[in-house]
Amino acid sequence: TSRSVGAFVGAIYTEKDTIYGDYGGSASYNIKVNDETGAFSGSITFNSYSDDGVTAVSGPVSFSGLLDVNTEYLMEFSFSFDNLTGVSGSDSFTLDGDISFNNAASPAVITMTMLLKDNHTAKVYKLENYTMTLTEQGSYVDVEGYGAYFDPDYGYVTISAGAPFRIYYGDVYPSDGVLVINGNTGIAGGSTMARLTALSSSTCQVEADTNGDGIYDWNSGVLNWDEL
Repeated sequence: TSRSVGAFVGAIYTEKDTIYGDYGGSASYNIKVNDETGAFSGSITFNSYSDDGVTAVSGPVSFSGLLDVNTEYLMEFSFSFDNLTGVSGSDSFTLDGDISFNNAASPAVITMTMLLKDNHTAKVYKLENYTMTLTEQGSYVDVEGYGAYFDPDYGYVTISAGAPFRIYYGDVYPSDGVLVINGNTGIAGGSTMARLTALSSSTCQVEADTNGDGIYDWNSGVLNWDEL
């Protein structure tokens, strides 16, 4: 992005600018960087910004992080948003939340808590204390996720990794791995469950234990990932 204003004050570099979306709107940012420690912080204000012609975003975002000054490798990054709104066709939603990324150790860790409000129905959906770990290998990355999800119509489910999702570089979807979701107690006395299994980089399978007896009694058969 082009620089409109920049100034060194000791080790602190500040910059601000406004960029314009390919499909309208603007985003104004202000950032402060310590070029000796690699620490940075700043804010972005979106004004009906759209770079895909589908969704227009408005509202403020604040962020901070840490770069390795020798390698320019991103070590830590976090951002928060309060009343960030998006409009896509006839849909309108508002986001509040916090997301952080720690890449200083292996595995890298992403944590997030997020509220999404459907502005037409006033229903609020919540992703709570969701944590993802990413372990990079020579040709792939293993991804595991844990946390809770709340639906205003159906309540809470908890999310856990039965086995890491393995995504080979160049692929969009995982080739191996299992994700397990636990819901309410079923009539058999145990937790109802759903299980998503990666069969290949193009196919997957969903199973469900609908009564809580520990046996998956429903099976989707083989699905393409884009059918989910």
